[in-house]
Amino acid sequence: MIPSIPELSEKGAYGPGLWYTPEDLQEIQDFASLRGIQAYIEIDMPGHTNSISYSHPELIAASNIQPNWPTYANEPPSGQLKLNNSDAQKFMSLIVADILPRTSRGSNYFHTGGDEVNLNVYSLDPGINSNDTTIIQPHLENFVLYYV
Repeated sequence: MIPSIPELSEKGAYGPGLWYTPEDLQEIQDFASLRGIQAYIEIDMPGHTNSISYSHPELIAASNIQPNWPTYANEPPSGQLKLNNSDAQKFMSLIVADILPRTSRGSNYFHTGGDEVNLNVYSLDPGINSNDTTIIQPHLENFVLYYV
């Protein structure tokens, strides 16, 4: 649960209470620290983000395309953050700004995922309108560099 964006977990979780709270995160970090382990968090983006569409559909391209989801996802449901969208970047900045201070005691690192980005999604993204890697790559680089 991200306290600054409570609707994200309220609408996007698999079910009521099926999310980590800030207290859960602290407990995981404490558990790891006591064992000499540096636990760091992954905020997987821009792929694996369709759950955001339940509270903020305007930020996601190709949300839950059915029945041919394999064209738009490596695993269902389809849906990825819009890369060329300042509102999506601001939204992810809110998430990062809320979570990272909670993890800094346990680790100086976090992981942005970035795996399993499906290029076909961006042919349905009005900000990109292409699945060509030469068009998508600069947008993906800018998106990732935004958080480094």
